[in-house]
This record gives sequence, C-alpha cells and structure tokens, in this order.
Amino acid sequence: MVAPIEVPETVGERCVILGSGFSRAISNHMPTMVELSGEVLSQLSLNPNRLDPFSGDLEQWMSYLSVDQPWLTPSQNLTNRALFADVSGAVNSCILNAEGKVVLEPMPDWLLRLAWTWCDSETNVFSFNYDTLVERAVTQLGRLGTWGDLYATSLSSRSTPGDGGAMFSVFSPLAPLLRMFKLHGSTSWAFSGLDSSPSDRIVLTADRLTWHGRKDPEDPVPPRYMSRFDDVVPLIIPPTLTKGPYYSNLALKAQWRRAATYLASASTLAVVGYSFPNADLVARQWVSTSFSGKRMDIVDRSLERPDQIRAGLPGALAGIDNTGVSAVEEYVDRICGPLVRWQIWSAGDEFGARVKLIVNGNDLVAHIAPADMPWGNEPDEAQRWVHERIERNAPGAINGARSESGRPGSLESRFVVLPPGATVDIS
Repeated sequence: MVAPIEVPETVGERCVILGSGFSRAISNHMPTMVELSGEVLSQLSLNPNRLDPFSGDLEQWMSYLSVDQPWLTPSQNLTNRALFADVSGAVNSCILNAEGKVVLEPMPDWLLRLAWTWCDSETNVFSFNYDTLVERAVTQLGRLGTWGDLYATSLSSRSTPGDGGAMFSVFSPLAPLLRMFKLHGSTSWAFSGLDSSPSDRIVLTADRLTWHGRKDPEDPVPPRYMSRFDDVVPLIIPPTLTKGPYYSNLALKAQWRRAATYLASASTLAVVGYSFPNADLVARQWVSTSFSGKRMDIVDRSLERPDQIRAGLPGALAGIDNTGVSAVEEYVDRICGPLVRWQIWSAGDEFGARVKLIVNGNDLVAHIAPADMPWGNEPDEAQRWVHERIERNAPGAINGARSESGRPGSLESRFVVLPPGATVDIS
C-alpha cells in the first residue's frame, strides 16, 4: 500500500488547471489542436484522411496508436506503436518550433504578472500543455536555480564530460515558487519509451531557458552534446481513456497522486483554457474524485464553456468566470496586482535626472515636461521619489524587485509586481 502524501495546510489553497487555450492566449503562434493535427500529418507526409475514423481528433488517434487493440494482429499493433513514436516526435517538434517563434516576441505583461503572483502564492499549476512557456516566464523572475525546483515530479539530469554534473545544485530558490505538474508530459522531458520499465527515470532535457534564450540554429553544437539524449524519446502523453502504457511509470504515477492530494486540499480551482475533452476520461475523473463541493472558476474564450464543464463535473460549484476574447487578461487583472517598471538615468543636461515609471504599460510620468519634473535634478533624488511612490501602497515592494535590461547608463532599471489592489500614486 502506498503511503498518502503529506501536504502542508496552506499548500492547496490555490490551484490552476491549464489547457491549450492558455498557451494560445500567450501567442497565436501556439497551435490549436486542429492546426497541430495538420502540422503533424504534414511533417510525417501522411494523408489527412488518416484521422477520419477518429473524427479528425489527433489526440484520439494517438490514444488508439499507443494501446494494443484486441482485433489487430501483433504485427499491426507493433506498427501502430512505431507510428505512435513518430507522431509523438512530430508533436514535440511542432510545439518546439511554435515556442521558438513565440519567444522571439516580447513576453506579454500579463504573463509576467501571473507568473509572479502564482509564485508568491505558491500556486499549484496543473498543466496539460507540452510547451515550456510558463517555465520560461518564471525564469525571467530570477528566483530559481533550475526547473527542477518547479516540477512536482522526480526527474534526473544528464551531464556531459566536463560539466561536473552540477545541474541540480546551482543554488536554492531565492523566493517562493509555483509548483508545476506537467500531467501530459513536456517538451523538456524524455523517457525510454512505451516499453520501458516502471522504474525508468524521466530525464530533464531542457532547463532554465529564458524568453529570448533560443540558441541560434547556425551555432555549432559541441560533439559531446549531440548524442546526450539519443537513447530517449519525448515524453508526450495523449489524452486517453486509460493511460495504461504510461502510468506503469512510478514517477508519473507519483505525480498524479501528489496532484490529486493537492487538489483535494484546494479551496478554489481555476480552469484556464482547458475543455476536459471526452477523450481524456482520466483528467475528468481525477478532478471529479479529488475536487468536489468547492468553487471552480472557469476562464475560456468560449462563452459556453463554463456550462459545458460544470455539466461534466457536477460536484464543482459555480465560481467567478471570465469568458470572451480577453478572458485570460481579465482573469489576470482580477487576481494580480499591477506590473511596475521603472528606469532612472541622467540626461546630462540642465534638468538632470530622467524617469520612466510604467504601470501595466502606461507611463505615468511621460506627460511631465523636464522643467516640471518633481523629483529634482540628481539621480539619487529621482530614485528616492520613484521608490516612495511605489511603496506608498505596497510597503517593502522594492526589496522584491528584479533587475532587467534598460537603456545604457541607467542608474536603475527594475520591475516588480505589486500585491492585488495596490496602486501607484505619483501625486
């Protein structure tokens, strides 16, 4: 009998489920399931009618391929498994390509606000997405030493000659972090395949990627790195009815068990961009048996989604829903405080110091002429003026601010997310 997982009293207060609609809200480069289906079939040079028996649903087809079917011969089932490996690899490749395009553009301010708030509240984030956009956003906060500090599952790392194997000993987290459960796997994870033993380790293949941190494809790869992950395959888990081929893996089972324990202790649950598709019976049963009789907030572009989800999860109580094209941004405004960015520099003229003080994209001091600047001519006076305005409604906020690149010669270029309800008053 497996011992129950102990959970601190406050650890489950806030839980969030993320689906593909969340990644799509970050950028239109992230494919919908229909778009992903087309890209995968094209990459494998397969006829689109391959999905006709599955109503065009890529995930249902992957579920079919991953499990031995009783009406097929052993040879046909093996062929399906081989095709499943190819499809998983194509899904991984398509997601990586899309993510590579996303991170060439500026990170949405709302995502930085959300990552900060989730970390401060140590939110449990249950993600059904394969991409690592949330992980990259947290990396921008400068709080963690490795993504191993985020993932709520047992992972191993691989070093190459000369690396010293120090991947998981960089430094301890510098501030609170969210906990991330990648319930359908991740482009940053790999394993030995469907036939691996239950004790097979999950390998972390990417770590601490920044938003603009994609390596130039023209840069040469040192030979010692080229074959590091040749013996493993991407851990991409499709929504299935049973998850049988995967959840013999002890690490994956432990992740779901811990997720269920945390979900059971939650006071509220937000479902952001996830529809609980019919093919994913496991996810539906996981929520219905672990979270019942408590408030569920639903965030989705579809106006009908809240009613659809609650009809399939009758134990979930109505909560605060956000729907429509700006659903995710409205959710962020509801739970997060403002993002404040500021820069202070010397202009080298008679008026001295200059300031930018930007709150949620709006520069509060852009309208102030140099002759009317209230912060004086010296940069240290300007710094004091800015800090006082930020901390009026958020004492101590400056201590948690993070540095970011600013204009050359800046005395200070930093950002902070204030607590919900806090404001910046420049009067």
